[in-house]
Amino acid sequence: MFLCYIRAQSTAKDNDMSELSQITFVFETVCTADCKFYFLVGYSKWNNYLVEQWKGRNRKQSYSYLIQSNNTVSFTWTFQRAEEFSMERNISTDAAKIYSIHITNVIGGVASQCRRCAVTSDKTESSCVPCPPGHYMVNATGACESCPPNTYIRASHPVGKAACVQCGPNTKRNRAHTACLSDCTFRVQTGEEAVQTYDFSPLSNVTGFTSSPRFTNRGLRYFHHFNLNLCGTEVRYRVAASCVDNVTESGKVVKGYVCQSTVVPSDIRSQSMVSSQPFIIGDSLIEICSINRKTHRVCDLCRSSDTTQACKQGRSATVRLRCNPTTNIKDGIMLPSKCSEGTCDGCTFHFLWESQHACPLCTTDHYREIVSACIQGIQKTTYVWQQPLQCYGGESLPPQKVSACVTLDFWLKFGVSIGLIAAVLLISISCYFWKKTRKLQYKYSRLMMTSGGKECELPTADSCAIMEGEDAEDDLMDLTHKSFFTKIKSFSRERTSDGFDSVPLKSSSRHQQEEEEEEED
Repeated sequence: MFLCYIRAQSTAKDNDMSELSQITFVFETVCTADCKFYFLVGYSKWNNYLVEQWKGRNRKQSYSYLIQSNNTVSFTWTFQRAEEFSMERNISTDAAKIYSIHITNVIGGVASQCRRCAVTSDKTESSCVPCPPGHYMVNATGACESCPPNTYIRASHPVGKAACVQCGPNTKRNRAHTACLSDCTFRVQTGEEAVQTYDFSPLSNVTGFTSSPRFTNRGLRYFHHFNLNLCGTEVRYRVAASCVDNVTESGKVVKGYVCQSTVVPSDIRSQSMVSSQPFIIGDSLIEICSINRKTHRVCDLCRSSDTTQACKQGRSATVRLRCNPTTNIKDGIMLPSKCSEGTCDGCTFHFLWESQHACPLCTTDHYREIVSACIQGIQKTTYVWQQPLQCYGGESLPPQKVSACVTLDFWLKFGVSIGLIAAVLLISISCYFWKKTRKLQYKYSRLMMTSGGKECELPTADSCAIMEGEDAEDDLMDLTHKSFFTKIKSFSRERTSDGFDSVPLKSSSRHQQEEEEEEED
């Protein structure tokens, strides 16, 4: 089963009910059994009403149908062979032929095409429907299969897996599965973890610009006017760039991502601007890519399916965006210097868009901090942008931060104080050990005196340890009654020539006498 349809709209007024429009077609059916040929009329794609049907074989004839409502109407022809199957019957010759279709009083001409019906469980006479969005029709069976993710359906050829077209890098399929769109954001991986994010939302509106003036052989000045729509969401995509023809009565309008028309200044005619010869340069978005990370260039590539004799592959446009944070205008679009009309071959167009909105969004990596000296216990931290600045929007500079600190003078005073304390402690320890050494020298000299002056012979002692109270007795000797400087002076004066110290000692008889006197007292 095949479906052929024509859409038409009447130009007559509603009050003229005699005849708004008429459709006439010439057809013929060749059948060897009970085949059927249907003619249906509908006011939507899903609802068709049976107007006339023919069974079996019908000779070549003409049929006319009057349209009496001022609405858009669709006409459908279906041909169905007999449902009963016979081994003896050859149904390959059964066919329905439509020789011509003529419609009167139609706006904008008539478009006609034929498409294959999808297999459906509904067996009504109007059950021929297309595949759902995102599905293609299998050639052999007529069944509908789902396309891979992030693909759209080629409208010109919705049959076979080739109808599924993969969306380009950094683009996403729309909800209707008919085109690829961009949400005006773009991300580039600059390192293992660093990511630069672009936001082209301010550039998504339709922007128009003109080339340098051109002159005809008669001196008439004209321009090439371009309209550009870089990106957009589902809603914004409907507001496409458009170019019109306001010279002829046809009023031709073309819409897409990029279009061009020839414009004549207003001083030539009474109109504000004369525009003619509009054509589409790009009506589908191919990809969004990064060209050079050092100069922060991003490209937006779109293509047009409108083919000509010179452009057999269609036209294409490449929009390069250059980061310039100092440019505050959105329409800073330039054409190539070698090709002042935007193209050198008439098929491939190049545009350079320099804007601050073409810069990546600023992050914490785009600024650095400067820490001031500690002045009166206060330290300031200021944030400045890295130069040259290659970002716009995004993160803003943090405010100046003030914190408490300790000056260098404090640490210097603290160090000097610690040094003096350490010096006093060291001197005290030295004096303590010097005094201990003097006591040991005294004890050694006493042992030498009690040994009888014989070398290598020491007196017999009951114990090697110091007797209890001996230290107390030593402390009461003459050395303890002398001052520190007197002891040092006498020590230097009493040293003999053989290197030994001469220390006055009490005799044993005198010592015994003193003990007896103490007992009597």
